[in-house]
Parts: sequence; C-alpha cells; structure tokens
Amino acid sequence: MIIGDLFEILVNHIERVNNILTVYDEEGLDIKKRFGANVKRYRNALGLTQEGFVEQAGMVKSMLAAIETGTKFPSAKSLVKICNTLNIDVYHLFLPQDVAERTNQKTYEDIGKLRKRVTEDVLKTIEEDFRGFLTK
Repeated sequence: MIIGDLFEILVNHIERVNNILTVYDEEGLDIKKRFGANVKRYRNALGLTQEGFVEQAGMVKSMLAAIETGTKFPSAKSLVKICNTLNIDVYHLFLPQDVAERTNQKTYEDIGKLRKRVTEDVLKTIEEDFRGFLTK
C-alpha cells in the first residue's frame, strides 16, 4: 500500500510538470531565454562563477555564456552536465522560478503525509520484502 501511494505521488508530480510545460509552451514564451536565465539563477544560487561552473561541469565558458544569454541551447550531453552540476531536474530550467518551486512543494507535502503513515513495522516489512526480492 505504501509503495502504491508513493508511485501515485510520483505519477501526480510528473503530470503536474507535464501540464505546466504544456501551458508555458502554448504561451509562446522564449524557451531559450528562460532556460538560460534559469541556468544563471541556479548557478548563482550555488555561489558559482561561470569559471567555477564550467570547471565542475566540464564545459567551455563561451558555451555557458551563450546558454545563459539565451543565444544557444545546449546539446543533450551538455544538458545532462548542467543538471548534474546544478543538482536539479531538467524541467526546472524550463519553468518560471515560482512555478517550479510550487510544483516541488506539493510533491514534498505529499511525501511528508505518506511518511507520517509509515510505521516501524511497515518499514521492517518493506525491508524484508526487498531483501527477499534481491535474493531471488
């Protein structure tokens, strides 16, 4: 039951994100500019300079500058590097800041409610079931 509830929370999170992305895509907003501004905002929030960021991400500074100004979009490989360095999910980079925060907050609230329902006995049962699954 707990696993099913957790799965439902994750599915709901994905649906919320998908619905938000669809709405913002239909509004015709400049995705590259928002994406670049978000990369810069998240980088600054981590206290990283462009030099520090590209060193950690394994990128070229001129490419990061072009991404942050919205003149270029990263390759799939660079996108993974950016998200890993920023420690965020990719969809955060496409959304206005307040929307991403509200979406995550709802998911955290749902997980918190589920966590309150989990007892030590339930955790022990899940652990035993998981160990049984691994030994098969």
